[in-house]
Amino acid sequence: MAVDLEKSSLPINVDSTLVLSGKTINLGLILPISKFKDFSSELIQGGQLAVNEINASGYILGKQLHLIPADDAAESGFAADKAQKLTSKYKVAGLIGPTSSSRFIKVVNEVIAENPVVAISPSATSVEVTTLEDNDMAFRTAASDALQGKTAAIYSSQNLGHKTAAIFYLNNVYGKGLADEFKKNFEQSGGKIVGEAYYSPLVNLRDYDVSPKVAEILESKPNVLYLVSNSIDIIDISHQLDSAQVFKDHRPAIIGSDAMRGDNVLEKASLPALDGMYGTSVKSLKETSFEEKFEKTYGKRPEYEETADVYDIVYLFALAMIQGNTTDATALAEHIRAVSHTGKKVKAKDLTEVRKLLKAGKDIDYDGVNSSLDFDKNGDVPDREYQIWQLKNGRFNDNIARIKMK
Repeated sequence: MAVDLEKSSLPINVDSTLVLSGKTINLGLILPISKFKDFSSELIQGGQLAVNEINASGYILGKQLHLIPADDAAESGFAADKAQKLTSKYKVAGLIGPTSSSRFIKVVNEVIAENPVVAISPSATSVEVTTLEDNDMAFRTAASDALQGKTAAIYSSQNLGHKTAAIFYLNNVYGKGLADEFKKNFEQSGGKIVGEAYYSPLVNLRDYDVSPKVAEILESKPNVLYLVSNSIDIIDISHQLDSAQVFKDHRPAIIGSDAMRGDNVLEKASLPALDGMYGTSVKSLKETSFEEKFEKTYGKRPEYEETADVYDIVYLFALAMIQGNTTDATALAEHIRAVSHTGKKVKAKDLTEVRKLLKAGKDIDYDGVNSSLDFDKNGDVPDREYQIWQLKNGRFNDNIARIKMK
């Protein structure tokens, strides 16, 4: 198998001989497969669905497109190592991922600086990504945490009318970025932060109890608790909060972050501890044709928003190569913007027509499944609508509110 992966880790097969032959155009897909298996497998399926559609429509520069998944085990060092191997050994034309902000930043700073290649993350949200010195090689389809943190603060202060808040967050670039943005915007709205604490991404939550930290920041009885974690950690955290009866004397409203949502939370978390929790996530366009194609191919509807983003990113790379007639990194960066910004509005379902338009030298504006994909000068998609969801009675309820951000 390519890139040191076991077959059991992948929902697709990678022919090492073929992708090393020079007869294919390769895209690397860096995911935390061994830590977030269900999430990673579905994102690979989304990418492979796009690859299959594109290859069925014809060649790109006389070659077929191939996807090479790589496991970074949710570790920044491994992410950089895999990115290095994908660019140097497998000569990928582009990188998709990594999926976390810290790992994406590590790859951009340590790999792309020396091996110019376009990297597009479907889910790196840190505000630090905007200001990376990346020679215009780094893009993301995910919205910046500057917008998500602001959304949570506005909903807490203006929609719910809360005046005081405590913050508990995962201390990495994702969690710290969201905490800082929430704090800034909550205070600008007239609110007051009365408690703040964090936990390290290095601790094993099976052995380390965070409930005393949470209990301490709740001593001032804040109106709201802004909780920033992920769908794995929040399972252990919820059981700790429940066992310690942290909310026995005072239960604030809870606002969670986007990474805390997942079916595994419904299956394994202490739902009484989280019942009523609100959360923020980017409102997708929910193109039903993509969901129907995915279900027809894989027997289920996609669970994760990022699955459609990976699908779109594959299309962006392919359309940029077709328009520019090249896989050169600098040219690809220019054409990725060009195919998604001005021209005739097109979707993935229009691929046959799109090939004709590009061959005729016409401009296109590819709109993705989840967003318009109109990248700004920093590689961000700045104009996004957020939804407020709520975990109530054992299920996630969407569209509690919608907030437009710029």
